Amino acid sequence: LSDFSNEFIFFHVGKGGGGTIETKFKQAHINYAASHPIPAQKFKEELLNTNGGANTLILNVRDPVDRFVSAFKWDMMRACSSIDSDERGIIGDNWRSEGRTYLYKSSCELSAQRQEMLTVKYKSDPNVMAEALCGEDKLSDEYLEASEDYYMIEHDMKLTQWIDFLIDPPKESLQESGDIDKLIVLPMEKHFDQLIDGYILHLLQSRYGDDVGAYMQQIYIDQVASRPIPGSKHSTSSVHVPPLTDFGECCIARHLEDDYQLIGTFIEGEQNQQTTMHPVIRKACTSWGTAEQQQLCLEDLSSMLLRRSKYLDRSKGTCAELFGR
Repeated sequence: LSDFSNEFIFFHVGKGGGGTIETKFKQAHINYAASHPIPAQKFKEELLNTNGGANTLILNVRDPVDRFVSAFKWDMMRACSSIDSDERGIIGDNWRSEGRTYLYKSSCELSAQRQEMLTVKYKSDPNVMAEALCGEDKLSDEYLEASEDYYMIEHDMKLTQWIDFLIDPPKESLQESGDIDKLIVLPMEKHFDQLIDGYILHLLQSRYGDDVGAYMQQIYIDQVASRPIPGSKHSTSSVHVPPLTDFGECCIARHLEDDYQLIGTFIEGEQNQQTTMHPVIRKACTSWGTAEQQQLCLEDLSSMLLRRSKYLDRSKGTCAELFGR
């Protein structure tokens, strides 16, 4: 077992491929510290003032609109067997294996409230919530109520909230050399598996040398080939909801505009000189790996922006104007 718990922390952003990353780390016998379903304050403090602790943060990134839909579906399927139960109903409770770096105790009462909100108030349709978030008046009762409902969804914390301590860090952390050294993003896009495997090889070679690290990686690959990864127990593919309409997609993309801007900053790198942000944000794709791996990371992030670009351009008018609402 290779223990990297004092070297990096994994912020497992919900419904963004974090389960795949965890599975691959475990199969490679890599031990690590992680935070899920929300970022632990103690880890934020450790990263800003390492003092011998972890100085690297790993963050999984998925297209924010896709994450919203997946999180919406997750809360619809995540029903407990009863309000008083701590069972996870359809999901089961077997995932609480020993040795995890965190435990999550479900609240069945809150789960039931979420499910009722999504199935009754929002009619099991992510478009209904998206459209409620579409108003230009951010102080309207409808918008404020929908925003509160949005934050009730368990795994839909915005990316900007996950790393708020890096977006607007304490001034002293920008002046000290002892804090976080690297932010590494792993985009859940076309090259997701390739980048995870590449980072695992990077970790092993950094620890054990190129030859031994490559040998350990090959053993891991052979073991995975003989024991394929089972389907994710956290998948929402079995939950069927209406697909987002163009109008609904526009509405939720603009509600998540800050996250898309952050992804844009990951891409722009050193060209973005916002001094208030921690400099590691501008090196999210370029702080490790080969030039090819860095390019794949940038391409995958760019594909997220390209997918929603027509909705994020506010010069074209409001979503309602774009779609005649």
